Amino acid sequence: LGALDDMADEDESALQLEAGDQWVMLPRVVGGRLHAVVSELTKGFGRDEALLEDLLMTHRLFTSPLRLLAKLVQRFDTAELALKAALRGGASGPAGPGQEPAVYDQVCVSVLEVFYTWMDSYWADFADETVQTVLSAFLNREMGSMGPDATRVMEGLWALLSQKKKQHTQREAFFAELSAPLPANFSCKHFALAHLDPKELAQQLTLIEFELFRRVTPIALLDALRSKQRQAEQPNPDPSLKRLVDRFNQVSFWVATEIVTKRDVEQRVASIKKFLHVARYCREWNNLNTCLEIVAALSMSPVQRLKRTWKLLSAKWTAAWSELKTLMSPRASYSNYRQHVKALGHQLPLLPYVGARVKDLLVLHEKHATKLPSGFVNFDKMRRLAGHVRQTQRYQGVAFAFREDRALQHYLFRGIFVMTEDELYAASTAAEPPPY
Repeated sequence: LGALDDMADEDESALQLEAGDQWVMLPRVVGGRLHAVVSELTKGFGRDEALLEDLLMTHRLFTSPLRLLAKLVQRFDTAELALKAALRGGASGPAGPGQEPAVYDQVCVSVLEVFYTWMDSYWADFADETVQTVLSAFLNREMGSMGPDATRVMEGLWALLSQKKKQHTQREAFFAELSAPLPANFSCKHFALAHLDPKELAQQLTLIEFELFRRVTPIALLDALRSKQRQAEQPNPDPSLKRLVDRFNQVSFWVATEIVTKRDVEQRVASIKKFLHVARYCREWNNLNTCLEIVAALSMSPVQRLKRTWKLLSAKWTAAWSELKTLMSPRASYSNYRQHVKALGHQLPLLPYVGARVKDLLVLHEKHATKLPSGFVNFDKMRRLAGHVRQTQRYQGVAFAFREDRALQHYLFRGIFVMTEDELYAASTAAEPPPY
């Protein structure tokens, strides 16, 4: 495990508690040192499941998966030694002097249960080779002194380990399929924008982007809050948020490309109308991410400078553009968008703009210190951050029920032609040379 703090020398009471309220009757941990929180969560009885979830979700902000893993293994080792001594008679250990063997056995069970919850919910934490090595060494050790409960949980850990590795392979296979080069006989001409039905286009874009959104993990969301130094020291193994951000930019630049590359003004007008139609469907279905992708594209300078094109847009579509632009305006931290989402209440499915959620997390992160004046980790802050992430997870839990068109999805993911910003401007000026 490397150099670890000696748990026996640490103050096991290094917790800061807050009195419970009418909803939370027991005292709540608002601050503490890592070893003390680990001890609190592995007492063998009365575990605070909310605190455990907050720790597992946010620990990368103040420590590393390897260090948390080491603390758990050390806690298990201490309890196991005490268990062996208790079985021989006369023990003193993490549960206190002279306890019955069952008490130490329950501490061991609690540690294994924490491992199970961690692996089940945050498998990406175990992508690091060193973490995998430590975990494998722990799972492969001889544990003959454990009782039947601990043995049962250990068997469950092995089964979960196999399941997670299989799921990871399937997860990567999904992206490999979408990202694979187009077959030689694949004709993009079949998917020319003029021939695509706006409703079908909106549905397939929604399915692709919800799948990317559904796979964004808490680790990826919270990684944006870590300092650049900590990010360099502990690279994020989870690319799920980056994939969604890259997709946002890809679609926005594709929409702009489709418009500015049309030399005929009527075709440019038709393209703008097509994408406004797609955006209206997306808004109607609560796919606000793709809606914003299109609004962002139409707001780009190379598109906005096409004055002759915009003048030919009918009053109906000009009003539609104004409505969408107002809804997704970035002013006042996307206040119109936020009010719209709030008004939707519990309507699902919903594909939100994740950038707004990341901004909320950043504001909260900067407003509250990670460490309290006592040096304790500020678990009240971690609890608040976790609450925001859980709201995103609620949206991830209900998918859109559209029929899949894999050929069209493949085209929309790999076949679309995307220009750079400079290329967009050059095409725009070629379509409508200045002065406009």
